[in-house]
Amino acid sequence: MPIDASLVDVLITLARQHRLAVWDAAILAAAQRSGCSELLTEDLNDGAIIEGVRVRTPFQA
Repeated sequence: MPIDASLVDVLITLARQHRLAVWDAAILAAAQRSGCSELLTEDLNDGAIIEGVRVRTPFQA
């Protein structure tokens, strides 16, 4: 996913609105723009739905 000005705007908004680290917001913004419905990460809360993307922790039992 190329990083352009509009993606940076979205990730800054996500970081502020959801109190996310900038790097987590960048990954989430890229997933959202790519049309992903789920994001596998251990850095966010499992089961959370942020801007239409469901967060899954791959290490949950």
